[in-house]
Amino acid sequence: MEKIREFFPAGMSYFHNTHRQSDGWVVLRTEQDSGCSGNWINPIKLEFFSYTEGDTVQTKCASIEEFKTELKRIVQFYLKFEEKMPRIDSSKSEKIVKAWELLGICTIADVMDIID
Repeated sequence: MEKIREFFPAGMSYFHNTHRQSDGWVVLRTEQDSGCSGNWINPIKLEFFSYTEGDTVQTKCASIEEFKTELKRIVQFYLKFEEKMPRIDSSKSEKIVKAWELLGICTIADVMDIID
C-alpha cells in the first residue's frame, strides 16, 4: 500500500477539478463531512483520497484484499464517532457499479462482512 501525503491550501476544489466520477471516484459520506473535509473512493483504481483543511492523503492499494481491508478500517474509524454508518454515494456509471460488484461490495454493510 502506498500513501501520498500533500498539502493543498486552495481547498477541496483541487480534488473536484482533478478527480471526477467519470474517472471512477465516488464520495464516502460521513456525518463529519464539511466544506473543509471529505473522502473519496475509487473502486476501479483501488484508491482512496482524503482531504481535511488542506491536508491530503491518497492511498493506493496493491490488491483487492488490501483495498477491502482499508475500506473496512475507514468505516470502523467513523463508526467510533458517528451514530450512522458511512455511506458510498451511488453512481450511475456502469463501470463503477461493475467495479463494486467485482469487489463483492454493494453497500457499506457488505464491507463489515467481507473481512473478519
